[in-house]
Amino acid sequence: MSGGAETAWLDAEQVPELLREVALPRERLDQVALWTERPRTVEEHRDQIAVRLGIVEDSAREALEIGGGVLVR
Repeated sequence: MSGGAETAWLDAEQVPELLREVALPRERLDQVALWTERPRTVEEHRDQIAVRLGIVEDSAREALEIGGGVLVR
């Protein structure tokens, strides 16, 4: 990722907390999407945020299944 994004490794025992953290914006997707900048519509932003959260959730669940950690960028 650009913009000086840092990378963090989460150990297996930290993955459940990651899922809890990701659940917070998912529960408020409409509100989060309203805070985004245009030119996209709120619905487009909502859908893209949901897709990206889903990627994080899927990766975290896979890590839980194998007892591994997650690399976050």
